Amino acid sequence: RLLPVVLRRKFAARGLCHDGAANFGRFDHLFRNNISRKSRSAYLSDSKTFSMTNEEFREIADGSCYFCGKQTDASVPHFNGLDRLNSTRRIYTTTSVVACCSTCNM
Repeated sequence: RLLPVVLRRKFAARGLCHDGAANFGRFDHLFRNNISRKSRSAYLSDSKTFSMTNEEFREIADGSCYFCGKQTDASVPHFNGLDRLNSTRRIYTTTSVVACCSTCNM
């Protein structure tokens, strides 16, 4: 029963975040930790186009999840990746991607 509640909150937060309509609140403690730290080269091997340096990639990926607020924390461990704001464009730039946890990036 928890999963539908989590998904409803996640999708509501994503929609509100994109629309800028309201602050839905943070509930990142409900999401699982992503224990693998994906590197920029791993994204490149997935046939994606990058126009970011390693430093720009790491700066964004080390940030809090844009959608739920889950923070990268090596002591937990949890690592965020990247999510494109417009999934129809396969180009990763500093203005087209945000930090995203694996739960929100599904």
